[in-house]
Amino acid sequence: MAFLRQLVFQSSEAVDLPKERRQHLRCIAHHVSELLEHFLGSRYELDGSSKLTVLAGPIPDSDREYLNVLGTSALYLPEFNVEQCLDQPPTQSQEEILDAYVEATRRILALTGLNRPGLEEAARLVRESRFSQEQEIKKLSRSTPDRQVRVRVFRCLSHERGEAWEARIEWRDGSWLGTELITSDPSYLDRTTHFAASRWSGLLYEIFEPRLDRVYFTLDCEKYLGNAV
Repeated sequence: MAFLRQLVFQSSEAVDLPKERRQHLRCIAHHVSELLEHFLGSRYELDGSSKLTVLAGPIPDSDREYLNVLGTSALYLPEFNVEQCLDQPPTQSQEEILDAYVEATRRILALTGLNRPGLEEAARLVRESRFSQEQEIKKLSRSTPDRQVRVRVFRCLSHERGEAWEARIEWRDGSWLGTELITSDPSYLDRTTHFAASRWSGLLYEIFEPRLDRVYFTLDCEKYLGNAV
């Protein structure tokens, strides 16, 4: 039985809105999806799938309400009003999206006859976080070879920022020296698998993907060393 690893909330293709508007629903839902994944942890079982896509809006004639194929599942919520959600303030739309996730898991459990908890507890924790969290990615945080300066990497989730990553540069006593954006802000992509490792190349701090040796971000720390007094 696979554990649920990925959550996606997006519009049904049958929603009568321009494609760009429909695609925007996934953007405004991104931080809700990622926060839910975080609070669910790595060992949550739903229906044996590793990915769940919740599709908001009418069910196309060629589809069914619920599908579970090759380790991925999808459930339609035909009553969800996509246009209304897009037009609301973010603080209200994120609540609706979170409620929709909870309802989707309840329906899946009812349709499959599985006796498992839904997303209620994780949803409660998302609300307690006020739909915002800064996660330090400790495997990417790294000090200069002389230990004078430390680069700390944070993944910032919120409705204002979506998923923005930043590097915070500190002097050895913890005092702040500066902040550099790693991604655009706001951004709506999960970078956790891409930003896999970090290293020093002289005074250049780099975030890279080891398998392809692809560098995603470079920071020249020389200017900060000059301020570290």
